[in-house]
Amino acid sequence: MMMSGMITLQVDPKGRLRIPSKYRPSLGEEGSKIYAMINSNGCLNIISQEKANGIISKLSSVVSIAVTEKSTAARLILSSVCELTEDGQGRFTLPPMLKKFAGISKNVVFAGMGNSLELWDADKWEALHSIVNDPDEFRAAVASLEDILSI
Repeated sequence: MMMSGMITLQVDPKGRLRIPSKYRPSLGEEGSKIYAMINSNGCLNIISQEKANGIISKLSSVVSIAVTEKSTAARLILSSVCELTEDGQGRFTLPPMLKKFAGISKNVVFAGMGNSLELWDADKWEALHSIVNDPDEFRAAVASLEDILSI
């Protein structure tokens, strides 16, 4: 199932969040494990166990004792992958390291990106999303996708 659109939520007073019901089926059956990991855009990716296993498998083959750009990137990403333990009401608490990385405080945005789900601090998302208010900048961004879009 593909994920699209965005949903804005608030972190509850105890620091808990819930995956919006719109996106939960794309992350696996009810009760299946979900994971969070850092994203180079400054947000978090929320992924299924299947996707997490695939990423861990691919990246672990790159980690070596040599200091290379690929090995460093793989280390950073692998060490950020955390299982999100949901309570009986489907809420989870982000690990402090991930929360700090994404700058998440009170308001968040879940944004569907096709086969993945991103979790953004609402202010960071608004800054990124503000491009839609500048017609020239938005047109240029969409034009860069012309080779893959035929609409």
